[in-house]
Amino acid sequence: MFVEPRERARAIGVWAAVFGASAAAGPVAGGLLIGTLGWRWVFWVNLPIVAAAYGLSAAVMPETRSPDPRRLDGVGQVLVVAALAPLTYAIIEGPSAGWGSPGVVLSGTVGAVALAAFIAVERRRAQPLLDVRLFANPRFAGAVGIAVLAFMILSGFLFLNTLYLQDARGDAPVTAGLLVLPATAVIVVVSPLTGRLVARRGPRIPLTAAGIALTAGPLVLVHAAATAPYCQLAVGYLLLGIGFGLVNPPITNIAVAAMPAARAGVASAVATSSRQIGNVLGVAVVGSLVTLDHPHVGWYLLAGCGAAILTTALATTPRNTLQVQQPAGAARSPAG
Repeated sequence: MFVEPRERARAIGVWAAVFGASAAAGPVAGGLLIGTLGWRWVFWVNLPIVAAAYGLSAAVMPETRSPDPRRLDGVGQVLVVAALAPLTYAIIEGPSAGWGSPGVVLSGTVGAVALAAFIAVERRRAQPLLDVRLFANPRFAGAVGIAVLAFMILSGFLFLNTLYLQDARGDAPVTAGLLVLPATAVIVVVSPLTGRLVARRGPRIPLTAAGIALTAGPLVLVHAAATAPYCQLAVGYLLLGIGFGLVNPPITNIAVAAMPAARAGVASAVATSSRQIGNVLGVAVVGSLVTLDHPHVGWYLLAGCGAAILTTALATTPRNTLQVQQPAGAARSPAG
């Protein structure tokens, strides 16, 4: 909908702030539902939310249909599921069942073969689910990589921190949700400011700062004992919230801006899918470490992801703002 680069960056900042508001409400609402109606309502509550989103989209969203519509790639969709599902299963079950157990080895092998097949098939299709040639653009590839890493940190943090607050400290679900508010509420404040910063200066500064904050936050929490004062936890939560507020708007803006207008929808979809892959991997990998009774290693892993974000940002984001806002040779049109 937003084809003017600076306007798009600001709009993405507002979108990221809404993401932060939902992230802030989620743990509290989840704690209330679990404490009153039971854990199953965490899933039932999605039905009215989806219905409202569908109705609002139909009522207020303008149409932005591509002049050259793409066909669904059923083969690509099947191969993606065939790759991610068994790989995730292998990561989760490996620590308890043993990495050499038949089920884990078979799952890992099936996932790896399906992933290789997906890449080979998509390279040959006229209208692929995912055009792997997009990753030849370092800015796009960097944004996707940062999205995966950032949401590995987010899901890993929520997973580890929930176990810490409820198991180690003995907090109730509602209390645990309220204690995390500094991490999530600050996203609401930082994200719109980041969108404006991206519009003026480009993504390099916020992504660099995000990498630093997302590295420091887990390092503060790794040494938190069960009796740690809340001020120590709040520092870690604030650093993580600032980091998420800084990282979310730039990665979407880079992914969309790095591609021609006709591929803007695909670029945005890949960035969104990368977030979900990061969520899955974060819980799977960190969960496997918790199974091995190594939660401290999980925090160090999340800090390592933050350092990888910093390195990727420095390596793939140009210093010149205009180089991000307008890719070389890209023909822009509102039809995208």
